[in-house]
Amino acid sequence: MKKSSPRILIQQARSRADVILAFPLIERLTEHFNTPIIDIITNVESADCVTFHPLIQNVHTWSPGSSKKLRQTIKSQSYDIYICLWSHSPLVQLGRRVGIPFRFGDISNPINRLFFNKGTKINAQDLSQHQVQRNLALLRPLKIDHLPPILKEYTLAEMDIKVDALKTHLEDASKQTLLVYTGQTTNGLTIPPESIATFVTQTLDKGSWNIILVPDEKGHDVVLKSISHPRLLNLQTSPPFMALMSLLNVCDAYVGPDTDLMQAGSIMGKPMIVISQSQHRHPGQWGPLSDPFQIIRKDYLCDHAPTKPCTEKCLQHVSSDCLLDRLHILEKDMKLLPYHPKSTQVVDRLKNTTRILVTLRNRNDYYQLRPIIKHFKRQGLTLFPYYIPLYTIGNIHKLMRYCLRHNINVIHDPHCPTWAQTLLRVLMRIGRQAAPPLHLNMHLNTRISVKGYLEAIGSLWKLSPWD
Repeated sequence: MKKSSPRILIQQARSRADVILAFPLIERLTEHFNTPIIDIITNVESADCVTFHPLIQNVHTWSPGSSKKLRQTIKSQSYDIYICLWSHSPLVQLGRRVGIPFRFGDISNPINRLFFNKGTKINAQDLSQHQVQRNLALLRPLKIDHLPPILKEYTLAEMDIKVDALKTHLEDASKQTLLVYTGQTTNGLTIPPESIATFVTQTLDKGSWNIILVPDEKGHDVVLKSISHPRLLNLQTSPPFMALMSLLNVCDAYVGPDTDLMQAGSIMGKPMIVISQSQHRHPGQWGPLSDPFQIIRKDYLCDHAPTKPCTEKCLQHVSSDCLLDRLHILEKDMKLLPYHPKSTQVVDRLKNTTRILVTLRNRNDYYQLRPIIKHFKRQGLTLFPYYIPLYTIGNIHKLMRYCLRHNINVIHDPHCPTWAQTLLRVLMRIGRQAAPPLHLNMHLNTRISVKGYLEAIGSLWKLSPWD
């Protein structure tokens, strides 16, 4: 593989958030090779967030049904390296079918081994590994997968000039600026507008921040439209995504849901408060990489596969007091230099990802484990005591439903028989297409810290994939 100026084709055609999380991989490739020529394949909706990137030369768009035309275009470019970040069948086959000599990708699926000669097996069930780290892990054959991701701000010159003009409307430009995004979470919910309105008003009254209030394409709720203040820039309509990135680029912190904009702030290294509600896009894999950060998440209030449309009730816990408390913590953390070590960030993301079920056999178990459960809950872990006197097929089916309802991914039970663990995995994996929880055959005790406990769980996820 030539070290100088290779032609590299990266494929990430899944979603805009996935494309943004590929930026650290592009930075790492540029650092490793001598002036590489990097092109990217993405979908039409995500093309706008890569056209500005200073390290990307050309952008190819893909859509279902366009694979043949794309192959013809790619074949004429004579690429040296193909890196497949989304394992979608036509795109997995693309590199080999057009004759690219070095092909990187995930070979967890044995069929993919036919198409990648520089493959890496990714443990998709490891909740402790961030999506950026999974992308970088594909560079293992180059021996640069162990290096930390490069987080940096991107200058969007023309957009930044327009944003600076907007900021002149703020009374005191010397204060730090907080971007508050009122759009929907990844599962289509919105933060209660009354909570945001009170949070914004009280933060402005304290006098420590300027605030830019940004809606999504649907616009602000009536409650938010009427807020005005000399240090508030209240946008009534949502700018294009490129303008949103530029807006975030000149702000000092972000408050809002887990969206594409949050991921952009994450790879820019912006401090943030993230409201993460989705059960499937957990913070361990999709949470913020920037430091410091705060995560607000009660994913276990929603059904795994609801039969009725989702309501706003599961975000009512995001109150103005909750947001103000988290902002106070964020402000204190932002004054610390240096910020938290990377290991602490991993633990913080895992704390908001791990949902633990502790089994009880009888009343004595309850009285023995109650103080231990309280001890861990006080330190931020989410645990659910569950009474199961005997493992029967009926009780295992009830256990499965409870795990789905509360998004359980770890079961603490030193007495669970192997056949019951196997049956639960089959019921969840095949019957409900859901990831089964990790079983810990150990007793819960207070002699281990939450950090040590979560690191132990993370290592078990790495060593013992669920499948």
